[in-house]
Amino acid sequence: MNIFKQFLKSLHSPKDIALFRFQGIGKTILYVFLLMFIATLPSIISFGTTLSQAVNSVQEAFEYDIPYFEMNNGVLSSNMNEPIIEEDDEGVFIFDTTGEVTYDDVVQHDTAVAILEHEIVMVESGQASSIFFDDLATMGMGNFTKDNIEGIVNSVGGMMPLIIAVIAVIMYLYNTALKFIGVTVLAVIGLIIKETLHANVKYRHLWIMSAYTVTLPTILFSYIKLLITVPFSFLFYWLIAITMLTLVVKKVPKPKRKQATPPVEDGSEEEHNAYDEKTKE
Repeated sequence: MNIFKQFLKSLHSPKDIALFRFQGIGKTILYVFLLMFIATLPSIISFGTTLSQAVNSVQEAFEYDIPYFEMNNGVLSSNMNEPIIEEDDEGVFIFDTTGEVTYDDVVQHDTAVAILEHEIVMVESGQASSIFFDDLATMGMGNFTKDNIEGIVNSVGGMMPLIIAVIAVIMYLYNTALKFIGVTVLAVIGLIIKETLHANVKYRHLWIMSAYTVTLPTILFSYIKLLITVPFSFLFYWLIAITMLTLVVKKVPKPKRKQATPPVEDGSEEEHNAYDEKTKE
């Protein structure tokens, strides 16, 4: 069966997944790579879009909003008299060298980037982190001007396609490696399911079926997280995967019992008794 047809079947058909158990391990590995490409694509697009927008916003801010500044020995200074505070749908941007805006003011926002007199504060989904200019000074980067930073930002902007491509490959390989581990763990759980259901399958078959079984939860949670945040998503993922594998193992045909050969009419009494016992089983 075509690998793309297998993908569609694996989304809803335990019976078809059970039939895939006899295929080669090489094709199954190729399927996992295809599955993770489809599953990782939304995250790559979302990350690339967000990063590009962030760099563009910084470039525009340096060009139009941020006044000339200098960094000397870990202290940011400019000739501004009041903070620059801009807010839009993506969050809040703050530039202040007057000392009026503090760390505590910045962390009140859910999403924000603030360049202050002594530090840069970043807040994402309520989680804050800081980069202190004193730390940059100890690394020999405590003296620079707006022109220096603007040049670096513009250089990064020009390399965005390459940067996104490299990060996308890293994300894909990392997620694929985790998926292979997850498939292996699910196959081990399948050994327990196999014993419970008395199914006639080997670990090799369970591994192959597990690779297709994870299709539904993998695709489901990869795309749904773009719309909403699902609490306990890890738990729900494994619940769906284990339930699906149980349904798949149930579809594996049980071995037929070998029919007892009836004795000849003039056979011994022992032969007739043995045949009767087998037919009663």
